[in-house]
Formats: sequence, C-alpha cells, structure tokens
Amino acid sequence: MNTDPGISTFLLRCPPGKAAKQIRSALGAEGLTVAGEMDLTARLSRDLRVEFPVCTVMCVDYPMALLEILSFDRSAAVLVPLHLVVTEHESGTAVHMLNPSATLYDALPVTARPAVSRLLGAVIKSLDNISASHVVAACA
Repeated sequence: MNTDPGISTFLLRCPPGKAAKQIRSALGAEGLTVAGEMDLTARLSRDLRVEFPVCTVMCVDYPMALLEILSFDRSAAVLVPLHLVVTEHESGTAVHMLNPSATLYDALPVTARPAVSRLLGAVIKSLDNISASHVVAACA
C-alpha cells in the first residue's frame, strides 16, 4: 500500500506567466516535455464569458517512460501525461499535481508502476528545484 499524499502543491514567488517559463525550463532539464497545455482561463472567458484567475493545465511526459508504460500495459496510458495545474496564488503561483501512484495505486498495472514512479519523481524534482515551498495535501 502506498501512503504518499494524493496532491502536491508547489508555491512559486513569481507571476504565472514567468512561473510557466521556469516550469518548462526545469522540466526540460530533467528530460521531460510539455506535451500540451490548456488555458482554462481563456476557455472560460471565451465560452462562458466569465472572468477567472489565471489557470493553465500542463500535460507533462517523458517519452521513454511513455514507451515503457505502453509496452507493458496500454491501459496505463490514462495516467500519462501527468497534469500540472498552474494558477495564481496570492502574490505568486501555485502548481498542483495529482500523484497517480498514491490515488490510483491499486488500479495501477504492476508493470506500469516503475515508469509512472520515475516520471513522477522527475516532475517533483523539477518543481522542487524552482519552488519557494512544497506543500503536500492529502486527498480527502
């Protein structure tokens, strides 16, 4: 049984735009890629005409881990890429990340666990390197 918390939050002391650049750079230094981004603020503004604080979802993966996951169990691809939610927080930025190995441990295919853990570890290392603090919150 994995007892890791389900959600990690990293706090950065810069605005979301600058934080996103730092995040991309830190992820790249670990060999990770941002496979896609969704600007939720723009979508809500456009579709619902609602003003909303900056909120972007970054989809992060590591090609070798993805290959390993798909080779052993293609159903595990639902866990990759990992999603980072980048949002305004007080005078800086908060980055929220779900830990799939903690929240979905029993459903995670045994063969995919090492690759997902390596990906998660690389993302955490990247964010720890640039964050002002790392706040861990357990899922309720």
